[in-house]
Amino acid sequence: MSYPKKSKSMRFALPILVAAFSAIGCSEAPKNEDSNNEVIAAVASKLKTVEENYLPESIQETGSASAASLKSNAPLSNRVSAQDDDICAGLNIIECQPRLIRAYIMYGKGAVALTHQVVLSVARDLSNAPNNSTGVINVPEKNLKVEYNKRTVLDFDFLISQGSVPVGRVSANSDLYKIQFDLGVLEKDKPGSRGGKIEISVKYNKSSDWTSQVTVSNLLCNPNKHDDPETARISVSRKDGIWKGRSMFYNGIAAAYSGQKSCDTPASDDTGLVTYTDFVANSQAAKAAIYVMKRNETSTTDIQNFGFNLLCTNYPDLCLNLATALSTTPNEVAAFLGQMSNPYCVVRGSPAVTWNSDCRSQSAAVADAPFIADQTGELAWVTPIDFYQLEVTIPTTFAD
Repeated sequence: MSYPKKSKSMRFALPILVAAFSAIGCSEAPKNEDSNNEVIAAVASKLKTVEENYLPESIQETGSASAASLKSNAPLSNRVSAQDDDICAGLNIIECQPRLIRAYIMYGKGAVALTHQVVLSVARDLSNAPNNSTGVINVPEKNLKVEYNKRTVLDFDFLISQGSVPVGRVSANSDLYKIQFDLGVLEKDKPGSRGGKIEISVKYNKSSDWTSQVTVSNLLCNPNKHDDPETARISVSRKDGIWKGRSMFYNGIAAAYSGQKSCDTPASDDTGLVTYTDFVANSQAAKAAIYVMKRNETSTTDIQNFGFNLLCTNYPDLCLNLATALSTTPNEVAAFLGQMSNPYCVVRGSPAVTWNSDCRSQSAAVADAPFIADQTGELAWVTPIDFYQLEVTIPTTFAD
């Protein structure tokens, strides 16, 4: 399955809000610009700190390996490759793991950057409105209605509707910042848009203690990369010198190994896969674990038993289909994947991947740190059957 990169469409939000901002800016409410500027500068510093320290130093760009060959007489390690994924171009699935971890963390960093821009833009343009005030702004030329509820300069809700459909929300409350947008509506006339709904939250405790999460749902099929996710969630947190993260990606035809894939290929319980990744990192090393489950699985309680090394045990049909597509045997596929026991270790400045290693020889701190323990809260795994049907919901009122 391909992994998402920073989307150009993530920059759409600011132009859409300009008309509403200009209306707010015409308010004749009394100003306290010096005080407001100090508060806004403080939140800017917080979000900028998260953005600048989002990527652990141990996860670096890795050098490219020799191009993967798909010839039938090539080693299986070369044939089992992500040939349709720019991130993994020329690398097999083992070699590509450091790039994949870095790619999803960079996507999360881009989401924090967008949150930074949007929250500050709304805060500045609401600064003229009195505290504890509400208002409604209509922007007829864009068919937008904007409602705001300002408690203080950085404690507010900003709800956008197009017609009667809620399409965006920006919220700030103490040290929690959240934005939501419906690209399916806002970009419906934009060529090449994959639509989708996006939700980003950033919780800030201090410069070395924060959590962010980005969720994207309802993405349309990518006609150029059919394995791109349709639903994705990326969570990254930092506490002192340790970063922890999780990702979840769903694609409905990821396991459609036979025949030519297209956006018309039907998704099913046999072809839809959810890929999960856990990681722990510091500046020296990163350990990670990756799991693959069919979309109709109803529990993640034993997710540790769904590593690549057990794919052929868990799903013999997928193993057979993959072997057929690669012109090899299920035993050869099982033997190749059997090398890939969780966790695996990557080290700063090296493209090497060491499976069945917790990085102890590189960093005892990484080895001793558990993966995210949250099994019931906002960072918990979502079961495959629930995740593939997950949908970001933009509220219709501030009370929701």
